[in-house]
Amino acid sequence: MNSVVGDQIRSVSSQLSLGKMPTLNYARKLELGAAANEYTTARFSVLVNGVIVDQVLATGMDHTEQEWTKLTDIDLSCFADQRVTLTFELAPNSNLYHKVSAKAWLDCINIKETAASEAA
Repeated sequence: MNSVVGDQIRSVSSQLSLGKMPTLNYARKLELGAAANEYTTARFSVLVNGVIVDQVLATGMDHTEQEWTKLTDIDLSCFADQRVTLTFELAPNSNLYHKVSAKAWLDCINIKETAASEAA
């Protein structure tokens, strides 16, 4: 993303139906570049029906994940038995005409059903 003032949101979404005890698993590598000044930001978010379930925010600094970061068992039970929209979103934001960037690589995205916590 180039030198543009304001949010430059990019996203990818998918609709899916969840079961009774859903959890999200995925792997990511991020390059968030917001070191222009203390008011610039770069954000990576995972949303379900517009609700943030995972997020990384860099404010006035750069954030780079050199290796794959595996996220497992993100609880989606509040969306159980619903048809939802899962969205991965990048949002660099600059208050000046300075370069702010956000890049993400995603892999192994899956929703799984977890077993009931403990049988009574």
